[in-house]
Amino acid sequence: MTPYKEDVSIVKELTDKRTKNSKYFLNSDNTVTVYSAAYSLHYKEGTGWKDIDTKIKSKGIGLAYTEEMNENRFKVRFGTNESPSTTIEMAGKAIIYKPLQINQ
Repeated sequence: MTPYKEDVSIVKELTDKRTKNSKYFLNSDNTVTVYSAAYSLHYKEGTGWKDIDTKIKSKGIGLAYTEEMNENRFKVRFGTNESPSTTIEMAGKAIIYKPLQINQ
C-alpha cells in the first residue's frame, strides 16, 4: 500500500465506476481514491448511477404539489395549503398521506 501524499489532489470523479455505495476519483498522480459508504450514495437511472439529492425544491404556483424531492430512487411530493398531502412514489406505486381534519 502506498503511503498518503499531501501534494496529491483529486482530478475528477470516474463516474463510469460508480456503484450504489461508492465513488471513484482519479488523483493527480494517476492513483485512484475510492469513497465507500454503508448507505446509498447513488440511485440507478437507465444504465448509470446518479447522485442522490434530498433537497426539496419548489415547483411553482397553481400546481397540485408545491415542493418535491426527485433525485432519488423514490419521489416525494408535498401538497398545497388548500390540498395538504404528502405522496411517496417508487416503481410506479404510491402512498398518499392526507390529514383527516385540519384545525382552521
